[in-house]
Amino acid sequence: MLAAIAAAASALLREDDIVGRFGGEEFAILLPRTGAAEAVRTTARLRAAIPRIAIPGSGPVSPVPSGVTVSIGVAVSAGAARDLIDFLAAADHALDQAKNAGRDRVHVISDQASSGPFPQLAARP
Repeated sequence: MLAAIAAAASALLREDDIVGRFGGEEFAILLPRTGAAEAVRTTARLRAAIPRIAIPGSGPVSPVPSGVTVSIGVAVSAGAARDLIDFLAAADHALDQAKNAGRDRVHVISDQASSGPFPQLAARP
């Protein structure tokens, strides 16, 4: 299933985008030169496509949709340079918020309104 998710993600992304398994059942997707609106559209397409991934049946059984759902955390920065650790922490925080809001959704954290660190992370312990 993890390989099928990676393949589905790769098929929906642009040539310069990067998808990789981050650990366990988590993936990281880098969308360079992508604003918040486009990141949401891209990840929403991915979230909608994953449940339709067909799982091969054994014997004469036809493949069936997996029904697997995903929660996606997106971190978007307007800054020219951001520390990778900050970006991953922001995306992980957004992922936690997506899961806590009921799963099977996309949640975005953005610093596009400020020049400082991701604002939502300031209060996080």
